[in-house]
Amino acid sequence: MATRTITLEEFKTELKAQGVRSHEHFAFRCVMCGTVQSGRDLIDAGAGETFDEIERFLGFSCVGRWT
Repeated sequence: MATRTITLEEFKTELKAQGVRSHEHFAFRCVMCGTVQSGRDLIDAGAGETFDEIERFLGFSCVGRWT
C-alpha cells in the first residue's frame, strides 16, 4: 500500500467528503495492516476515553496496538 503526501487543505476536504456528523467517526486506513479504522474504534479498543485523548493516534497508530 502506497503512502500519499497531501496538503492540510486536501486532508480537510477528504475528511468532509466522508459525510459523517461526529469527528470521532472519521475513517482512516491503517498504513500497517490496511484496515479502515475510526476514532470510535480507537476509543472502543481502549486507546483513550474521549476523542481528545485518541486524536493523536488517528491515521497513525493501529487499533491493533490496543486489542
